[in-house]
Amino acid sequence: MTIAVDDFLEHFFGRGNTVLPGADFSHARGDYVAQFVAPLREGVRRPVFLPRQEDNGRTDAYVITWHVAQAASVRAMLEAFVAHSVVPFDGRVARLRPDDPVDAAVLDLVGANTTFVLQPTSRDAQQELWRKLAVLRDLLAARPERDRPVPRPPGRVLADFNAALAAGAASTSDELLDELAILGGFSPLNLAYLRVHRLARLGRDGELLRLPELDDVIASRPPRVVGEEILAAWARYDLADVDWTVPAPMSSLDLRELPNAGRVRPLIDDLDPLEASDDALRAAAVLSSLSRDIRTGAALLATDRLPRTLQQALHDLVPTATPPAAVVDTSDDAANPAEAAPGHPPQTWAEWGRRIAENDVSWTLTDEVWAAWPAPHTEDEDLAKSLETVGDAGAERAWSMVGPFIDADDMGRPAWQSARSLLLLAAAYDRWSPADLAGVQALLEVFTRGAPPAKDYRDTLDVIGGSAARWASVANALPTLDMVDVLARSAASDTDARLRFCLQALEPMNRHRLRLSPELLWLAARVSEELYLDFDWTLPSLARAPETDLGPSTVLLYSLDEGVLKRAETGLQALLPRARVHTSSSKAGSAHLRSQVRSANLIVLATRCAKHAATGFIRQHARPDATVREADGAGSASLLRAITAAASTD
Repeated sequence: MTIAVDDFLEHFFGRGNTVLPGADFSHARGDYVAQFVAPLREGVRRPVFLPRQEDNGRTDAYVITWHVAQAASVRAMLEAFVAHSVVPFDGRVARLRPDDPVDAAVLDLVGANTTFVLQPTSRDAQQELWRKLAVLRDLLAARPERDRPVPRPPGRVLADFNAALAAGAASTSDELLDELAILGGFSPLNLAYLRVHRLARLGRDGELLRLPELDDVIASRPPRVVGEEILAAWARYDLADVDWTVPAPMSSLDLRELPNAGRVRPLIDDLDPLEASDDALRAAAVLSSLSRDIRTGAALLATDRLPRTLQQALHDLVPTATPPAAVVDTSDDAANPAEAAPGHPPQTWAEWGRRIAENDVSWTLTDEVWAAWPAPHTEDEDLAKSLETVGDAGAERAWSMVGPFIDADDMGRPAWQSARSLLLLAAAYDRWSPADLAGVQALLEVFTRGAPPAKDYRDTLDVIGGSAARWASVANALPTLDMVDVLARSAASDTDARLRFCLQALEPMNRHRLRLSPELLWLAARVSEELYLDFDWTLPSLARAPETDLGPSTVLLYSLDEGVLKRAETGLQALLPRARVHTSSSKAGSAHLRSQVRSANLIVLATRCAKHAATGFIRQHARPDATVREADGAGSASLLRAITAAASTD
């Protein structure tokens, strides 16, 4: 261990770090730095805070942890000790660069996704940062040494990943994917499937098509949903400039000019035209036409969701006598869910709920079969009743429904009763981790959007709010403020219950308001004012965080929730008065959205329920010098945090 540590220190304090030349601890700073190096010398796996001095004299702090679980706990410590009041902090681990000698030393020691880098913005902030890190160092040293925590079951992490992704928590889903990779239990191919799924949901079509493992994924004949997501990404990315309204658009296409066409072509063999998305159908139609695939073309003609010009191209391809026999309509099976054999996927949400309630373990969620089911609101009452009878044995599997349930949510017709049952399960089984809270916040939004009767509204808010001591904190500021904000913006059938909930959630935040960043302080004060809550959110002048200034920038905010957009726009106008703010809730690309995207140098996306072309369209048309960020959540607080975090780092 000592040899490895000495080697690490030699490289960390070597080229690119002037704080301790040559790692010479007889240097004037040696004794001071040695106190921070002590855990390494002692061979204990405590978090380590190491200085890196840049040529300009600024000394950054590398907060090094030993594994993902430890990084999660240290994140909360940094939020409490130094975040926002001393240094900018967005909660993300640093993306260390292997070509940087200091970063490379850290990567060799602990690997990726375990280190935070704190960068003070002034000399005073730098001194305060290291003073507080010294206090935290001493507190950790005095704490009894703990064994490495027992890894969470992979199934639990996977359920959290699906819920976070569906709720629009982009950073959280990335961290959970990293945790799955470290835990084991998933093959590299299965992890690649999840990586494709995440990038598709976030609209990162270009990044998805550039994945090094994409060819292996395609060759493996991936699950239907993964194959469709790759086809849809190809259609949005490589065919983005094709005008399907003009006559004969196919005449301008050539397989040789579409480098990814040959790669994704095998995926159309397993496509189900009845269940595929419009983008995947468009990709399959183009590929079958260009490759003269009559069988697939005939199957696609059985659908009525293709542009007329593509339908005509397929009619030209397929002989008149060729029947569309490749399409198998399973609607009769769906109409009789009770006849589904044990071990077969359920055919409806209600049947899935009944299987969980009856502790039927013959089937587990392995694919997005639910995407073809009628929306949850069509059987909301039955599903809710099943979830209410779930016992201890089924609680874990019931929570695995949260991600798919949020994904399938109909914005205009929410299944509020089922959302209520899932919220009560969260309270009953202590689902208050940061990953869980992303799902809880999304479920609360579905619940309130459904305008529940006063008794259901009151009982549910009292149960969730009654556990606020478990989840309401500065470390969970984003989901906490997102929940409070959605209640403030929504109709309330019991205003007293809403006040109780918001008081319980905001009181611990108010006590520690010195730790809140300016945009979150603004939102907390705004909500308190609207609800007539007697909280003082002002800060002493000496404790005010440095103001973020984007200058005369143009910002584009994207979300399907117009209430979130309006709130975030108001906050930006108050916090960044020189910035020009555009908003969009468009569900598809358009000339107007393209104009907004091309004029923006900062774009922030809320990706919940973004299974449509707009997110990919926005990335496709963003300026090369534009910064594009996803919010780590779908609420106003998450959107505002993403904006100011981008402004402070770019």
